[in-house]
Amino acid sequence: GKNYGNNEYALAWGLGVQWFRCGRRDIFRRALEMARHITSVDSCRDALPFPYTATVWKHSCNHVGSVLDPEELSKTQTGQAFLDAFKGDLVAGAAMDPGGHLNLQGSWLMALLADDRWILESARRTCDWVASRTTITYDFIMEREGAWPIANMSTAYAMTGDQYYLNAARLMARRAIERQDEETGAWLHQPLPSETGGVAIIGGKTFAAGALCTGLLRYLEIEPEPRPDVRRMLVLYADWLMKEAWDHEVGGFYYITNSPIHIERGGQRNVSETGMNAE
Repeated sequence: GKNYGNNEYALAWGLGVQWFRCGRRDIFRRALEMARHITSVDSCRDALPFPYTATVWKHSCNHVGSVLDPEELSKTQTGQAFLDAFKGDLVAGAAMDPGGHLNLQGSWLMALLADDRWILESARRTCDWVASRTTITYDFIMEREGAWPIANMSTAYAMTGDQYYLNAARLMARRAIERQDEETGAWLHQPLPSETGGVAIIGGKTFAAGALCTGLLRYLEIEPEPRPDVRRMLVLYADWLMKEAWDHEVGGFYYITNSPIHIERGGQRNVSETGMNAE
């Protein structure tokens, strides 16, 4: 369907990397368009007061995709309820999200490939905000909230060589180690009851944990020092995927582990397998 995903899943990065593989100009053009969209539409700029400057908008309407056009979607009961809730978020300031919906790898990549100073300055400014503000008491609940910040810091360091970003990435990696459950290897949390059929459970989101694993792999690529503790963390995570998150009958991962409704539905083949690569 038609998906308006903001910069949660790095379309600019994926297309930019694909351009390296195939050299198709149309793919490069779309990657650049997405990077400019992230910079000019999805990112909050100076017009907003501190601390929202240089953060990004959270889920947009129609975030997960639909066959309906935005106008048609807004007329449905679900679409209208979402729009009303989103307007409330804007008033409350809760639509600003420095963690789970802020993936700037593609912005950095396309800024350098296209020699676009506006995209570069936007990516740098937002990464400066993340490095300076979130690391004071850095933490995350759902795994993806810890994924993109460390990926962003790692990419920023790779592109600039600025030790400020490397230090921020190290602080984030340290918190990921602290947050990991030693017994299971998961980054456990309590999902929203609306996601688990109203049942309170403690589990992990496999796709989001895969995103965190990706961010940690990005960090290992740029870390000049050996980090056996981080590598051990990734292997423990892969063990959790195989032992607790994999549905052997279906051949896919449970969306949320320990969730009765997701166990009943069975594993999904489209859930991230990133952790397997880590081992």
